[in-house]
Amino acid sequence: LKKVGHLSVDGTKVRANASKHKAMSYGRMQESIQKLDEQVKRLLEEAAALDEQEQARYGKGSRGDELPEELSNPAARAEKLKQARNRLEADKKVALAVEKEQRIEKIRRAQQELEEEARQKAQAQGEKAEEAVVDPKAQRNFTDPESRIMPWDGSFQQSYNAQVAVDADTQLILAQEVGQSPNDVRQLEPMVSQVQANTGLVPEQLSADSGYFCREDIEKVQAMGVEPFVAVGRAKHGQEPEPAPRGRIPKGLSFKQRMG
Repeated sequence: LKKVGHLSVDGTKVRANASKHKAMSYGRMQESIQKLDEQVKRLLEEAAALDEQEQARYGKGSRGDELPEELSNPAARAEKLKQARNRLEADKKVALAVEKEQRIEKIRRAQQELEEEARQKAQAQGEKAEEAVVDPKAQRNFTDPESRIMPWDGSFQQSYNAQVAVDADTQLILAQEVGQSPNDVRQLEPMVSQVQANTGLVPEQLSADSGYFCREDIEKVQAMGVEPFVAVGRAKHGQEPEPAPRGRIPKGLSFKQRMG
């Protein structure tokens, strides 16, 4: 590969191995923590009450499910089994409380991650990190925290956005990336930069569909010495393309019109 002539860039959504129902928005996280805290408190109080009842009936240190002689009596055995069942119920309440505490910890970690992302974004934009505000609709998935909610065949699913850059002549894949952006905007410059890093070459031209149309990104690619051809919109199915205009480019056209 002595040169990179025409580079083609495209992306596709890849579903994550996680359900969107396992995601929660930042706005709901604190509300969920409060509800779970209340449930944990109630479960532990109920378990403690059962313990107190057993201690009052059988004495401290006795649970009531030991194996006394009266177990030979069917009626007494039934009573002992009932007491053992109550003990298991108390243990189950404690186990549920522990499980909910673990869920609370997961939610708090997700909160911290979203807050840290907001601080980093603020710093990248030249703002103060302590003034960063998290979007209440920002979500985190507890099964796969790195995946994001993205459009998928008319619905929304936990997904990734996979990008690939291919040399048109050799069909070699020169760059690839799996990201969290729900669309392809601002993906051109990172792909060209990765091609340059991987090959030491800068493509002469680049083509991409309308999903990549972003003036800032296109201008960055042009500044690198690449001539971009990015669609400015989608044509309807079966629509005949308009003939290419001839002659000099008219003055006063917008950036989008000039690209079109």
